[in-house]
Amino acid sequence: TSERQAVYFDIYTAQQCQQTKTEIESEQFRQAAIEKRTTDILRIGEMQPERHHNLLGERTFSGQMGDLKWRDAREGGWFAFEMKVDSNKVQHSIECTYWGSDSGDREFDILIDGKKIATETLTASSPNKLIHKQYPIPQSLTPNKKTIMVKLQAHPDKIAGGLFGCRIYKDI
Repeated sequence: TSERQAVYFDIYTAQQCQQTKTEIESEQFRQAAIEKRTTDILRIGEMQPERHHNLLGERTFSGQMGDLKWRDAREGGWFAFEMKVDSNKVQHSIECTYWGSDSGDREFDILIDGKKIATETLTASSPNKLIHKQYPIPQSLTPNKKTIMVKLQAHPDKIAGGLFGCRIYKDI
């Protein structure tokens, strides 16, 4: 056939190559350590996982960017979902994954069972890559519970998210 194709490669200096390799290995180590302590993970934007986690919301939207799926809530909207926790008295954290280029009107609260644990403002802090932000969950919110309700509530006329994924894990 006479179709033309092109292949693009990133070009690195030796120093950039070593730095990139170190960053990749560091992220792989971080992910492996968190995987061992994870009590629940939500693949956001996928119908079955969202249904399994009892996702609810108002003025919420989902979409796709390449292979990545996301969800947000606009104009003061919200979305919430159930996540499993260890019912023993252990410290948990929630990790939310965002797109590092998101900014603008993205201001929202993160609530656990109706109690605010954090306020987030996305500011394009890491352009063109995913960022993982951790928020400690007060121990008073998890004892003797098997699940908690996580809610992202947009501030008035603002956007909550986009959220690309969420996990709950036990702290060391």
